[in-house]
Amino acid sequence: MSKKIIFFDVDGTLVDVRPVKECIPESTIQAVHETRKKGNLCYLCTGRSLAEIYPYILDVGFDGIIGAGGGFVQMGDEMLYHKKVSGQLPTT
Repeated sequence: MSKKIIFFDVDGTLVDVRPVKECIPESTIQAVHETRKKGNLCYLCTGRSLAEIYPYILDVGFDGIIGAGGGFVQMGDEMLYHKKVSGQLPTT
């Protein structure tokens, strides 16, 4: 059997935003764990910046992150890409 890569959006997909406090359902956490046990890779893929991916989300256990709408890519503990916003104001 071949490995698969599954990408998880955060808001409204991985994280249930309907309750007063956002949370990840326990069933979702277990599904991610079972998927990884089968040798598949699980990545977060979100518009959130790394600072907005709170520890309770990362604690689920993912193989990598594509964050900030593609402006940040991490595989394991290795940062592969990080596009920072320039501190320069545009000139007209």
